[in-house]
Amino acid sequence: MRRLIVLTLSFLSSSALAAGAPPQLHNKSILLSWTTQAVQKGPDGRVITPTLSQQRTIYVSSQGRAFVRAGRGVSNQKFSASKTGESGPDDSRGYDGEARGISFQGNTMIGTQTYASGAGQIRVTFDPSFSSCTMVAVEGKSGGGPIRVRGLDGQMYERISATSSGYSCSIRDGNALSN
Repeated sequence: MRRLIVLTLSFLSSSALAAGAPPQLHNKSILLSWTTQAVQKGPDGRVITPTLSQQRTIYVSSQGRAFVRAGRGVSNQKFSASKTGESGPDDSRGYDGEARGISFQGNTMIGTQTYASGAGQIRVTFDPSFSSCTMVAVEGKSGGGPIRVRGLDGQMYERISATSSGYSCSIRDGNALSN
């Protein structure tokens, strides 16, 4: 299991959000997807093993501003649901109310999202021509204690472990959010 110890969420600061994307990404869309197999304890103490599917479509405007459509779905032994929402470059919170942000550093894009306790990070690395990309998603927490996440059912869960796989990252011309 890959874990990231999140010591700071500096990527959520206004200066990081104000940093524009590299010009090679202007008027392009970045399409991301992956699956996470989680082990988590529910409020009733039961341990469940949901499969979480995640998608992100990020459109970078001609001014280098990022617009995001985020979707997630879950299926486990007793529950299946999905949710999609959009946020713009001036939004510090996503459709689910959690703090999130995107920043660019050279040929890397970092997406962050806070949880009730802990945080997740998406790291996208672009090739030198910005025509292809790879990604990885990690989560973690500084200090002791468990990662706590709110499920699509509205319940709070303690994340025991999570393994992400099936990463897909692609770049296409134009605004994929307009479709």
